[in-house]
Amino acid sequence: MRRRFSTPRIAVLAACVSVIVACGGPRAQVPGSDSGDSPSGIEFPLRAPLEESEADLPPYPSESDLVRVQVPPTSTASLFIDPGSLTVGDDRVVRLTYVVVSQSGVRNVFFEGIRCDTKQYRTYAWGVGDGPFHPVSAAAWRTIPNTDINNFRKDLRSYYLCGDFSAPRAREEILRYMRTVTPYHD
Repeated sequence: MRRRFSTPRIAVLAACVSVIVACGGPRAQVPGSDSGDSPSGIEFPLRAPLEESEADLPPYPSESDLVRVQVPPTSTASLFIDPGSLTVGDDRVVRLTYVVVSQSGVRNVFFEGIRCDTKQYRTYAWGVGDGPFHPVSAAAWRTIPNTDINNFRKDLRSYYLCGDFSAPRAREEILRYMRTVTPYHD
């Protein structure tokens, strides 16, 4: 059965097309674009690229300083953070040392930065067991994978480090979340 368009619907469609054509056609003013003056008169400043703060390498974490962070029940490892290493920079990068311990007891240590707004991470240094840290030279920002099993960066970003609108939480709020929030239910 064919659908018939009623005269009022055609009239509304024609009116919408007329308005679009009269306004110069469909176009979008992209914030920060240099395509000319904004039709609304509102100027959108260019967003400056990230000027990253220096990431000072913290001391290698000791077992007694670590705080266990809840991970999904499907995880095959445990996650701990070193609260003494946690910083939220003026550049909006959350930096912290975290330790991933496998079921067999292998201990991998990472000092990383996580950007809440872009869902990216950068590894500044890594270690195994009791250390020391091995700095990573010229480490690039990488996208946090959207996988569910053993994705500690995604879990840290989603449940602990970042708040509403992809903004980093304050340091004390992050620590409180890590000690009290249970995002996974057994």
